[in-house]
Amino acid sequence: MFFSSLLLTQTSTTIYVHVVDENDNAPEFPEEEYVTVLSEGPETVGATIATVTAVDPDEGLNGTLRYAIAGGNLIQTFNINSITGRITAVKELDFEISNGHYALVVTATDQCPQPALRLTSSTTVLVNVLDVNDVTPTFPRAYEGPFEVTEGQPGPRVWTLRASDEDSGLNGKVEYSITGGDPQNEFMVSPVEGELRVRKDVELDRETTAFYNITVTARDLGTPSRNSSVVVGIRVQDINDNNPVLLNLPFNTSVSEGASIHTPVARVRARDADNGRNALLTYNITAGNKDGAFYIIDTTGVVQVNRRLDRERVAEYRLTITVKDNPENHRIARRYLSYVLSRKLKGSTVAVLNGPVLAEDKDIGPNAVVKYRLLGARVDLFSVDANTGVIYVQQGAKLDREAFQEPRVELFLVGEDVGGLNSSVPLTVTILDQNDNPPVFSPSTFSVRLPENSPTGSYDLYIYPPV
Repeated sequence: MFFSSLLLTQTSTTIYVHVVDENDNAPEFPEEEYVTVLSEGPETVGATIATVTAVDPDEGLNGTLRYAIAGGNLIQTFNINSITGRITAVKELDFEISNGHYALVVTATDQCPQPALRLTSSTTVLVNVLDVNDVTPTFPRAYEGPFEVTEGQPGPRVWTLRASDEDSGLNGKVEYSITGGDPQNEFMVSPVEGELRVRKDVELDRETTAFYNITVTARDLGTPSRNSSVVVGIRVQDINDNNPVLLNLPFNTSVSEGASIHTPVARVRARDADNGRNALLTYNITAGNKDGAFYIIDTTGVVQVNRRLDRERVAEYRLTITVKDNPENHRIARRYLSYVLSRKLKGSTVAVLNGPVLAEDKDIGPNAVVKYRLLGARVDLFSVDANTGVIYVQQGAKLDREAFQEPRVELFLVGEDVGGLNSSVPLTVTILDQNDNPPVFSPSTFSVRLPENSPTGSYDLYIYPPV
């Protein structure tokens, strides 16, 4: 019988399995948001804002991280170390540019050899900036205007000024004030709104000041305060608020009766403190021009002969000259010439050649009632009836033509209504001579020596008439 046996054997080995890492984990930041606070200013340059760190459990390059600022880096103010994650300011922080804060988006990206498989995560770094008063209030222009404001109006508005200050809080709050160009304190500016206007109790007078350069300063409320200024030009517009003034009347002159037509006799001069059409003067003869013997050139004031003169018929003319300004809204100057006989009795009325002297008020009712008064150096000699305007010699006054170096008295007659509005005209009172002084010899006695036995007619003795 055939017999066989089967021999069984075994062996073993160690198999090492190396698990290759797959980039299946994204970096993780331990904090979703980093917050830091700094004051703005140049000292922030180089300051460390924050250091961010992310974790990636992958191995090798899959777990190697690089950091970057992906957003919010206004004007490239910040830089980040791509390896350490340290963020620093490379430019000074500015509250006004950042509106008070920077919000940086920071990313961490692993370095997987296959760039398409790299994983990224992000966090936010919030940099809050505290405002420092580093901005000066600024006007759009250094000069505004000129603006036109009409004189004689209480409180008109000129202009509203605006200065900008991009600081925050009190550092950006601006207040306005007038710091120059207003010596009479005629203007005001509202401190908050910046509205520049004439004070309500003031009326500008172009004849006093025709142009203003007002300096307005804007000052913030920071500490220390910052300020800037603007100059506002204001031109005062004229209104017809001044009467023409005659400069050389009364005027005495003579002309030959044989003078030809157009012969100049005199030139009347006048001025008006207004300007433009309000100072455009027109001359007229309004009284005393019997038979039209004279005429006046209305633009120059030159009085000329208008027809042949006859001294035997009219030996003297007394012309009243009236001057008007703006023909559309005129004011009048008229020279009143008055003559009084010497030694006029007290209380006697003064004869006004081109009177009566009456003032007109175009209001109605009580507002149109005019009262009269006299002004001048010799109101001790004359008075005026307050209601009628009739002028009298003062009680107790004694008029003596020989006592005056110039036998004329210059006065002003003022008409005033109940509201205190008034106007005036010059009044010239000429004191005429009266035959009130007897002749007087000087000396009162004469002594003459003649030889005795002088024949008749041998000497002439002259005694001159006394003065």
